[in-house]
Amino acid sequence: MKILFCMATGQNAVNINPLSEINPDKVVVAITEGMQKNGQTLVDELKNLGKSVESLSIGHENSLKALQKQFSTWLEHHIDDEIIVNITGGTKPMSLVAYQVFSEWGFRCFYCDKDSSQLIWLDDESTVSGIGSKVGLERYLRTYQYHITQKTTLAQTSKKHKEYAKVLYEELCKPGRYDNTCTFIGKIHALTQQNPLNNINFTSEEDVFLQHLEKTTELFEFKGGKIICDDDTKKMMSGGWLEIIIADALRGDQYRDIHLGVFFEKSTQRKNSSTKQELDVMAMYQDKLLIVECKAKKWETTAQASEAIYKLKALSDIGGLNTLPVFVSLRELPSGAKTRAAEQGIRIISGQADFKALAHKLRP
Repeated sequence: MKILFCMATGQNAVNINPLSEINPDKVVVAITEGMQKNGQTLVDELKNLGKSVESLSIGHENSLKALQKQFSTWLEHHIDDEIIVNITGGTKPMSLVAYQVFSEWGFRCFYCDKDSSQLIWLDDESTVSGIGSKVGLERYLRTYQYHITQKTTLAQTSKKHKEYAKVLYEELCKPGRYDNTCTFIGKIHALTQQNPLNNINFTSEEDVFLQHLEKTTELFEFKGGKIICDDDTKKMMSGGWLEIIIADALRGDQYRDIHLGVFFEKSTQRKNSSTKQELDVMAMYQDKLLIVECKAKKWETTAQASEAIYKLKALSDIGGLNTLPVFVSLRELPSGAKTRAAEQGIRIISGQADFKALAHKLRP
């Protein structure tokens, strides 16, 4: 029997991603007292994948002597099996002892480097690239105890909504039209709120473009100073169009499993309780998670922009250490907010120059 021996960690993806390469008959998960919840999440996900799973409770996670005795005792009962050991998880003493005990008996050990998406065999230092490159968005998030409750793909997005987003983006990219189009977009946003403003006045140039949008997309009717359309279209016109543009720009550049309007939740320790969150765009790049927050508003203060960035930072742990957070702002961000983002490891795309080179700016 081929057994994959691994150790529970806060980064469960390092134990999920190698499965396609190892293809074990059974997975044994060593779980410390402090990793009970993460360990159980890993066990559950392995079972969902159709794997036979066994848990091994670790009593003295930082004692080299106790770990050596426990691993050796377990090994005595599986000496005739083919055992492969993933030393990426667990405590440092656990990784050290696991390598010593199992390698002495001739069993292969490996380490997962998430930065390079490589599996590194420790006996001959050979590598396997692209591990986790086939793991889907939902499965990836489940390893971190998050569950998607709602999401949309570009294929599921209305053709008319996509046409609306395309027309706006083309107008933004025309020479000398960016600032005026941003102002126009702000007026549309004000008219599509739950309690829309009634004193919005369009210039003659804006009125012509509004009529063009109305005729081209056949999504809405502008009548009596009001935009008449269904609720889904109002939501799209008030900001969802930007999510469509970003999701479309990600296509064909190594990103996969691209979704927009993603709602998800994480189970808490209280029974039947969960924390619900939302992100505008999510996608996978190799074994990494891309998360994008999109804003089309005009920033009144640096503090206002910084608050939105902090919100994204708070969500950037959903995919572990290899989450790639990106903050997209139609309007140029204040310099202070850009500094905050850089300090938090968040990539910024904002303003006219970035939007004209959007596909390039979104490259990993």
